[in-house]
Amino acid sequence: MFPKLHALLKFKFIVSASNRNFTIPNSVFRITATCSTICQNQVECPRDSIEVFRKWGCEEDDLLKIFYRQPSLRHAQVTPLLSKLNLLSTLGLTSSDIVKIINCRPRFFCSRISDCFDERIDFLVKLFGSKEMLRKAIIRNPSLLTYDFHKKMKPVISLYEEFGISGNDLIAMLMSRPTLIPRTSFNEEKMEYNRKSVKGATPQGLLIAQSATQWNAQYSWRKS
Repeated sequence: MFPKLHALLKFKFIVSASNRNFTIPNSVFRITATCSTICQNQVECPRDSIEVFRKWGCEEDDLLKIFYRQPSLRHAQVTPLLSKLNLLSTLGLTSSDIVKIINCRPRFFCSRISDCFDERIDFLVKLFGSKEMLRKAIIRNPSLLTYDFHKKMKPVISLYEEFGISGNDLIAMLMSRPTLIPRTSFNEEKMEYNRKSVKGATPQGLLIAQSATQWNAQYSWRKS
């Protein structure tokens, strides 16, 4: 059972990565090759999350940071953790990047990142223009891999493109304001306000206008 499972995981992620020309860290091959021989040598397969992170290239200091930010990862199941790390490796993310992601979003590995993964990555690569820019964006905002793709991420991006904000301007907004996607409202009143605000506005001006709208909404709620 286990050899077939890990062999299937290895094949899936390597093919997926090769289709996008992502560079896969050597640690991925070491881990998948090791786990594929679990029946031949039980000792070689990572026994716990600590060994998984170590094989991924994490040093002791990295482990301390990871488990300090999210203690539950110390007891994470090996197979799901390995599966998620394999997905992340196809994006060119390294062990130091993983530490930054966990520091930014401690519960990141509690989320499902496999849903619509290929479609999401293809969309984001086109949006950010390059794999390296996407990697930087994910480190800054790991939730790009966890937002509801069809109900939240795509509609929000389409909304700003409808406002005339796209390309480098949209990238600048997403990089400078990681909460832009979840905090964008589709409320008719706010959308009309944004349509008026965006005419001739710079991305920075739009962000200020949106922040003011959000602040007013929160302040009004507190007063009521």
